[in-house]
Amino acid sequence: TIIIHYRMSTWVADNRTIPEWKNKFRAGYLTLNNAFRSRRAIDWVKTHHKPLFATLFDATDAFPSTNQDRSYHRLIELAMGVPA
Repeated sequence: TIIIHYRMSTWVADNRTIPEWKNKFRAGYLTLNNAFRSRRAIDWVKTHHKPLFATLFDATDAFPSTNQDRSYHRLIELAMGVPA
């Protein structure tokens, strides 16, 4: 799986397919970045005496009906599987 992750991270970086604010498949980005951003937002609102609104949701079973064939086909359309 690390080979797949490396390949996808490299492909995403080369093709700029994922925005800067998203973490998935981007080299050097971890899910911990989200906690860091949340902490920065908390610190900022405390300093500036502003309200902070947060929404939490349960993502358990968030993608139970993902069409994997369609997902793989879309990656092929984007040239994900094509050697450089």
